Amino acid sequence: MRAQCPAPVSAIDVGTNTLRLLIGYVHEGKLLRIAQRRAITRVGKNILKSGKLDNEGIENSIRCLRSFKDTCNEYGSESILSVGTSALREAEDGAEFIKRVKESSGIEIKIISGDEEAELTLKGIFGTNSIRQSMNSVSSFVIDIGGGSTEYVKTYGSTNPLIKGSVPIGAVKYLDNFIAHDPPNDEEIAQIKEDIRREVMKSYSNTGITPGLSLSPVLIATGGTATTVAAMDLHMDEYDGDKIHGHKLSLQTLTFLLNGLLQMKLEQRREVKGLDPERADIIIPGVVILITLMEIIGAYEVIVSDYGLLEGIIIANSNTS
Repeated sequence: MRAQCPAPVSAIDVGTNTLRLLIGYVHEGKLLRIAQRRAITRVGKNILKSGKLDNEGIENSIRCLRSFKDTCNEYGSESILSVGTSALREAEDGAEFIKRVKESSGIEIKIISGDEEAELTLKGIFGTNSIRQSMNSVSSFVIDIGGGSTEYVKTYGSTNPLIKGSVPIGAVKYLDNFIAHDPPNDEEIAQIKEDIRREVMKSYSNTGITPGLSLSPVLIATGGTATTVAAMDLHMDEYDGDKIHGHKLSLQTLTFLLNGLLQMKLEQRREVKGLDPERADIIIPGVVILITLMEIIGAYEVIVSDYGLLEGIIIANSNTS
């Protein structure tokens, strides 16, 4: 039966915090995910201060990408499509990093714009999976919260965006630039919220839209922050993307979760069920971003998607005829 299916395609996201690999293919209108890998390398650590990629993050990322290449070969992947997002868009030495990756692993990284990232994320969420089935005539607002930036797309019942863009707000950036205490204090949280609102207002000004979106859009969130808080809400011992996909979180639940995290030291947060210990330091700024965006948009609930950019890359590059 596999012989009748398309050859698998590999998609890699080189993000500010995490490197992710997805191997899969589209068959009979469905995206089939064969294998997934991820590693937190934090290549974009302190990028606002230095303007460059983190040295340790660079070395870890190159080792990780070599491993990803071996996995792609193991699964007989027809092609490897690798994209660089926020950190590589901003780093002075992004081109040098891309050259080293190509020389050491053969993987070619293409830096994509925030708009391209937003559009591919929308395609990944609505392209072939279950969330779209209930969205055919509903206004939706999709956000992808990352380590260095947050992409957004507003759409109405289709994969064609009405508004799309990227805001330079991310969990790693806020950890590096605003948080000096463990746990963060009230002043630090207030500063993060203020910066989020300022950056979002700049984006609104550039696109001509206003806060408090009309039509009461359904809010959908993807990315590590969203899937992690869903795993925490579900008290997961082991990550299960199928259970997380479509999980709903209320603003009240997220506020309660944040308040609990703010009472814990880092070592305590690492013991929280559903929270990857490697994300324990950035989960608080990540949740603050999600809550603040919900407040700005006027959403009281968010639907979490386990699908996003990687799925969008595979869908966009698959022959589904």
